[in-house]
Amino acid sequence: MLDPNEEGLWIIPPFEPEPVITDKTDTTGTTQPQLGVSQIDKSEIINPSPTTTSQVNRIIINGNVSMESWSEIFLCFIKTGKDMNLKKLRLGIDFEMEIQDGVSLDESDPKLKAMEESARQLGLDFKKR
Repeated sequence: MLDPNEEGLWIIPPFEPEPVITDKTDTTGTTQPQLGVSQIDKSEIINPSPTTTSQVNRIIINGNVSMESWSEIFLCFIKTGKDMNLKKLRLGIDFEMEIQDGVSLDESDPKLKAMEESARQLGLDFKKR
């Protein structure tokens, strides 16, 4: 059972084809644009033919993520990538944290020490300036 209020759950509505403009010749012999709905073969949606799609061999995602959206990274990319039965899934991180102006952080701060130890255990580089 799905809970629509669950964080990270996306409910995507069914695909509706967009209307396309087609040309229609009227009785006077002039071409008039006419609004219509294109006919889509549903088998192409499920099993697209190689002539209408290009093949994807590698996916690279990078950029900055706001703190409010960070929890969605796992569901949107890591879990999805794992479920794709990929040949290779290389994950990495690149954090840069800057202390507020006028605030000092001592090197013996327990939070800093915990982060440094976590980085060491995970085999990550940890630099402080």
